[in-house]
Amino acid sequence: MKRMFVLGAIGIILVADAAVLIGVASSRRGGADAALRLTERELGAVAESADDSAVILFPRYVEGAGRIGPRSARLTASKAAELGIAARPGWSAAKRVFAVLELQPEAPAGASRLRAADVGLDPAALRSRYPDRSRYAVTRAVVRVGPNGEAWVNVLPESIYVPTPRVGVFRRYPAHYSVTLCYSRQGDCWVCGAEAP
Repeated sequence: MKRMFVLGAIGIILVADAAVLIGVASSRRGGADAALRLTERELGAVAESADDSAVILFPRYVEGAGRIGPRSARLTASKAAELGIAARPGWSAAKRVFAVLELQPEAPAGASRLRAADVGLDPAALRSRYPDRSRYAVTRAVVRVGPNGEAWVNVLPESIYVPTPRVGVFRRYPAHYSVTLCYSRQGDCWVCGAEAP
């Protein structure tokens, strides 16, 4: 009986993983809706294993106050209301939205050029407002209201795995690199290019 339970649990996990992979593959099959070419200024790279066989990228965003971190933008009360979010003090459940990422042409030396330019519920409407696909990408995000009543956007994904064939770039040039992130119309993100500058 216990063995049947364990096998059933494993089966559920495998089916769930397969569904996620099929969804990602289907999303990518339509091609990239946008491609942003970023550097170490916008993407921190961390080796997951001692032999550097797996590398994870962590996007850095410019916050409203000029700081860099995982929270990318503080929402005004009017924008929160537009998204159907009541900005009251106390942690709220995360609301799934879409964010427009902007690769700004200029930034202080060494600073990230990546920021959340807008947020909305309809990715197609956001794309129509920001048509330049080499400067703007529409991606998934969540909004939370913190204890002080401020609403913040957290851009997703918070980490991105580098495909094995592209890991060598980070091994040979750990301090400087250029990475192209592709985004689908559904807001999925993946590494579609990596090279030394």
